Amino acid sequence: MKTSLLLVTLTVCCNLCFGQDTLFLDKDWKTTTRMNAEFFRIDKKDGNKWIRMDYFYKTNQLQMKGTYVSLTPEIEDGYFEWYHSNGKLQHKGNYENGKKVGEHVYYYDNGIREIKEKYEDGVFINQNQLTPKQISKRNYQEVISDNVNLPDTIVFDNYPMYPGGEDGILKHAAKKIIYPRGAKLRGIQGRVILGFIVEKDGKIRHVWIEQSVDPELDAEAIRVLKTLKIWVPFPLMAVLFAVLNV
Repeated sequence: MKTSLLLVTLTVCCNLCFGQDTLFLDKDWKTTTRMNAEFFRIDKKDGNKWIRMDYFYKTNQLQMKGTYVSLTPEIEDGYFEWYHSNGKLQHKGNYENGKKVGEHVYYYDNGIREIKEKYEDGVFINQNQLTPKQISKRNYQEVISDNVNLPDTIVFDNYPMYPGGEDGILKHAAKKIIYPRGAKLRGIQGRVILGFIVEKDGKIRHVWIEQSVDPELDAEAIRVLKTLKIWVPFPLMAVLFAVLNV
């Protein structure tokens, strides 16, 4: 069983106040003007270390936070966190004198763990990566754990499919999505994440909101998802997430 994400992406307008120490960066992380910025950076001295915080310029959302013993050259030393643009944790781990140490864990933008790596003095030791089957089982158990107790040995060798696969979903959504007038006038942007259950007969039921942005956008995302009428049947009831961009 495979997991995808339903994302309705819009832009949030915000007024930011930047200090003289703010550094603006473009999409390639090169210094630029505020007008062309994709990110901005703030470095603060803390004892014998520097605390660096990078942000997504358009949303003011934290992108990275970590500590350095030197900024020129850059030498990481301490705990670091990176974030997806939706605010979900992307990567966390420790550094010592510029080298990765201990566990470094990476996450998908829906919060599900992707990879766990282990390092000693900057040297990669091993990796533990969740397979699509394990990810699917975890989502399934979390959503309906009150009603179903899945055995540890359960294996998903297949998963429900919409006719045409993911491309079919995207093409269908592109035709159906109508950007809500109220949200447009208010300049609302963001990401709506929906989960849903596909029954054994291929019909969708129990649509829920994993991440809300605005009532109008939430309602439009649900409406479009429900127009995906019949999926290719699957012998088990399946919990899925799908991806749509607006």
